[in-house]
Amino acid sequence: MGTRVFDYGRGEVCSFLFSSACYWIEQFHLDGLRVDAVSSMLFLDYDRPQHLAAKNIYGGNENLEVLDFFKTLNYYVQENYPGVMMIAEEATAYPKNYCTNSRRRTWFPLQNGIWDG
Repeated sequence: MGTRVFDYGRGEVCSFLFSSACYWIEQFHLDGLRVDAVSSMLFLDYDRPQHLAAKNIYGGNENLEVLDFFKTLNYYVQENYPGVMMIAEEATAYPKNYCTNSRRRTWFPLQNGIWDG
């Protein structure tokens, strides 16, 4: 069946995920969060047959709602929880994983890939 993907275009979905991340950081004093299976979130055609693959409004395969969600979450975590690391498990070497804006991180500062061995 493949990996299931949340509908990041829905406010209640983003609110739930955002609140969950903050809850874990605040209640359990975590020093980092690792987001698993980022590749399946980033690409609308990831592990999907061609005829089922969606396109974004620009005709590309990136999930723009996911990009906005993680930019917002990572910025918020950096500003409100200094020292908390955000780590993406992402195996496709997505080129925008390390973008910065001024001194603020807008995407994942750390990446953890998967290697078969």
